[in-house]
Amino acid sequence: MLKLNKVGFKYESSPDLIFKDISIQFSKCWTGIIGANGSGKTTLLMLASNSLKPSEGNVKSIGSSYYCEQRTDNKPHLYEGFINSYENYSFQIQELLKINTDLFSRWETLSHGERKKCQLATALFHNPDILIIDEPTNHMDLPSINCVEDTLVDFRGALLLVSHDQTFLNRIINKTWNITELDYTQLQLKII
Repeated sequence: MLKLNKVGFKYESSPDLIFKDISIQFSKCWTGIIGANGSGKTTLLMLASNSLKPSEGNVKSIGSSYYCEQRTDNKPHLYEGFINSYENYSFQIQELLKINTDLFSRWETLSHGERKKCQLATALFHNPDILIIDEPTNHMDLPSINCVEDTLVDFRGALLLVSHDQTFLNRIINKTWNITELDYTQLQLKII
């Protein structure tokens, strides 16, 4: 479970709060967050993952969490543990996501789509209770997106993700939240 309690946030460079008095609880379901560019989706994920500290209020999570950021410049957190593992689960994830082991030794030459798959594989290998993903299908072709969908189906934790890919969201999430002008409204509840 993940709970934001009366959370407010502002960047040091801004005089105004981006979020104010936001209280949301994410239980063990799969929630998609949508909104216009610049509406605060990534900031919300970073607050939920404790990558950013709120200016007001608090964020509490029960269990472990893993944040897959939108950017793919840097190797994912705990990447070395995943690529050096000889556990069957590691090989299963690589197979599901169609990751060749030679990718591990050449991070700098990987496409952003390949990096995104490695990022997701690392997260799944560490089996968090809460998986927080920013734009999981960016830079991916349709076969790669299908691999991501097929791989996420086996994840049993809570999932919180941002995506502009509405088709992807419709296939995998239970709830959709829309961030509009510092207010969120639950758009739909879809049981899968």
